[in-house]
Amino acid sequence: MNPADRIRILIVENEGLVGCDMATTLASLGYDVVGACQSGEAALHSVAELHPDLVLMDIHLSGSLDGIDTAKRIQQVSSCAIVYVTACADLVTVARARETQPHGYLLKPFSEDELRLTVEVAATRYLEDVERRRREQSYFEAFQSLADGVIAADLAGVIIFMNPAAARITGWASEEVVGRSLNEVFRVFQPGGEPADIQVVDEGADNTPRTVWLTTKYGDRVAIQDRTTALRDQRNSLSGLIILFRRL
Repeated sequence: MNPADRIRILIVENEGLVGCDMATTLASLGYDVVGACQSGEAALHSVAELHPDLVLMDIHLSGSLDGIDTAKRIQQVSSCAIVYVTACADLVTVARARETQPHGYLLKPFSEDELRLTVEVAATRYLEDVERRRREQSYFEAFQSLADGVIAADLAGVIIFMNPAAARITGWASEEVVGRSLNEVFRVFQPGGEPADIQVVDEGADNTPRTVWLTTKYGDRVAIQDRTTALRDQRNSLSGLIILFRRL
């Protein structure tokens, strides 16, 4: 599907004529331009009212907020994508902008093709992020009711989800483990007492549950069976892991 079919764009541009030209170009490309404004304060109001998917944000704005400060405030209330538009690309500005993890940059003066390509890339990435979050949420909702314990972690080994069954087995509350290291919460040992590695097995390989000992939050050791599966994104790239386990 063409990203233009589903993307709503808000233009925040200090120069009114530039903003009008951008709106005309994007509308001709099939995007839904929901509004345009010239200050950070107006942008915050427009985001709350119009709920855009993507904001083209001029870094140098009229008013007390510049584009980067405005983007930070927007990200507190919205998951919309931010693309910075600027004629100034000094290192200090770029470093500040990078902290907000924008979906792209557009340097002035820019051509119609540069605008089209930048917005197209940002829109595609935004839609992929939306689909990933939707898919993860559906997984987690299904896992909530499982009798088996479920723990999901990202590539850095940081826990992003634990279901109620896992909380009962480990002794950790679900809300207190998110953001913690997997090695702190899921401490497993071989029957002989040696530490047991977390073994990630891809789909199609032998993923027979193994029996290990889990040390709970309170220091008790309980026998469990576990199996670990790779979590992959829409492009089939490794994005984390899911551990399923049950107490014996």
